Amino acid sequence: MTLTPALKRIRHLSRELAADFGTRAARHDQERSVPLENYALLREAGMGGLAIPETYGGLGHGLGGWVIAGEELAQGCGSTALSFAGHIAATGMIMEDTTVDESAKELVAHHVINEGKLIALPDQQSGAPISAVRIPGGYRLHGKVMQATMWEAADYALLLARPEGESGEEITLLAPTSGPGATVHDVWQALGLRAMRSQTVTLDGLVVPERSIIARHPVGSRAWLLGSGTAAALGIGVGIHQLIRRVVAGQAATADSERRLAQMTCELDAARLALRHGVLLHEERHHGTHRQFLSARYLTCTAVSNASRSAVSACGTRSLMQQLGLERMVRDAVTAISLAPDEDQSLSQIGKMEVGGMRRPTQGEESRYAAL
Repeated sequence: MTLTPALKRIRHLSRELAADFGTRAARHDQERSVPLENYALLREAGMGGLAIPETYGGLGHGLGGWVIAGEELAQGCGSTALSFAGHIAATGMIMEDTTVDESAKELVAHHVINEGKLIALPDQQSGAPISAVRIPGGYRLHGKVMQATMWEAADYALLLARPEGESGEEITLLAPTSGPGATVHDVWQALGLRAMRSQTVTLDGLVVPERSIIARHPVGSRAWLLGSGTAAALGIGVGIHQLIRRVVAGQAATADSERRLAQMTCELDAARLALRHGVLLHEERHHGTHRQFLSARYLTCTAVSNASRSAVSACGTRSLMQQLGLERMVRDAVTAISLAPDEDQSLSQIGKMEVGGMRRPTQGEESRYAAL
């Protein structure tokens, strides 16, 4: 993955935004409040269209653009970066899916680019599927979304629903996040990432018009789902590293603190390279893309976990009592790497791939697997 001049501009813009986010991160964490100002600034900067192709009016930087931006944004506010990653992943998956009609892509681009709308990407892995009851002109949704990050700040949510009385698989749709039939339950009491406001939402007759049906099949991409969140988690670890570096440089450094700082540097660099290599494979439509992103996820979880554990040892306990933000960042880090897939889940999936349990390569692919 090459840092083109355009990607360097995205990195610079993201750093400027992150610096501003950092001035409010502690308050949003303490209050568990939605960082609406941050989302507004991201929209104003055009970042909502980061993954939307230029032909539809977006920036056209794809997953590679978000990997660069997400790492930078998370250093200012991990909650903002991880929640906004859902919007980026939702738009990116729709735009890259060749089975999605042009009219649906144009609708999404219009909402995001022309109207400045945000799209949440709730986690629907747990809980019963959402049912869709046909009504004139659309559907009524019934069910429960167990973890709906950014729902309260978003305008739409990208959901999978199972139509009642219709043959075929689930449909993908853009559901409005407000209105009759959508109730948010404030149950998220996490250790960190408190401003993500990842709540449970009950749908009891929420109306979705026919025009908001994105596809008559599930739309998804493991590369986008893994890569978008991993980039933000990596950024939280990098933020911890940078803070520790400044603290250690401003005091009488010991050999142990310098060694721990060096270890963080090496591990975070390795995770970053693995993640960017995943982007390269994704762009090439390589068959090993999913495994590479799982490797990047594992390396990121390991690096961020070690950075969190080493923070106090490298800086001393006083660093947690000063207004440095380290305590908040450590809590955010612990929470971010516990989200699925965590370190053990990533290793488990990679292991199944190694022995062919998830996907056995064809005879012609075996040599390519060996080369990875």
